Order: sequence, then C-alpha cells, then structure tokens
Amino acid sequence: MKFALMHTDQAIELLLKERVRVGGMSIYKNPKETISIWGAYDNLVTLKVAVPEKPDLEMLHEERNGIQHKGAHPTSEDAQFYMDKAIKFIDRFCRDELGVEIADHLPTEFLEKML
Repeated sequence: MKFALMHTDQAIELLLKERVRVGGMSIYKNPKETISIWGAYDNLVTLKVAVPEKPDLEMLHEERNGIQHKGAHPTSEDAQFYMDKAIKFIDRFCRDELGVEIADHLPTEFLEKML
C-alpha cells in the first residue's frame, strides 16, 4: 500500500500542476525545478479553481511524506481511506477542471469498486 499511496499522491500533484498550466500559468520556479504541490494550490487560488477536497489531499500528502522520509507503513484502513478520497477527487477534478472522463481510460470493474 505504501507505493499505491505514494504514486496516487504524485498523480494528484501532477493533475494540480496540469490545471495550473492549462490556466496559463507556469509550473516552473526556475529552469530546472517545478512548483510544489503547495505552489500548485496557491496558483489554483489565483485562477479561482476551488479544491474542496484539499484537507483530505493534504492528509494524503503528509502520509506520503511519512512513508517516503520516515519509512512509515500505513494501515490497510488508512490506505483505504486515502485511496477512496483520492479516486473521488481525481474523478471530479479530471471531469470538472480538465474535461477528461476517467471512465474513458480505466476499466469499468475498477471504477465500480472505487467510485
């Protein structure tokens, strides 16, 4: 579950950055470094893009930090909580902010279990 949470958090960060980019703002702090997830949130405020799921996504990001930097091992219950929140956010954000239906890209049986 560690890698699932880490990769899911990374996917969310990339989706947020893509919305910043689509909104006409740069995702680069300098030629070699992109903004962080926190920078993406700040830019989305400027773009007037609401992320009501932010409190749950922040908790997922902190869980990821614990896994990556402290060797934490999430419980299956915690992992399920974060994955449920993340998939619902990804579905909504892709549809509402990026015009992409994830159902067009993921197997139906997966989505039925997750959404």
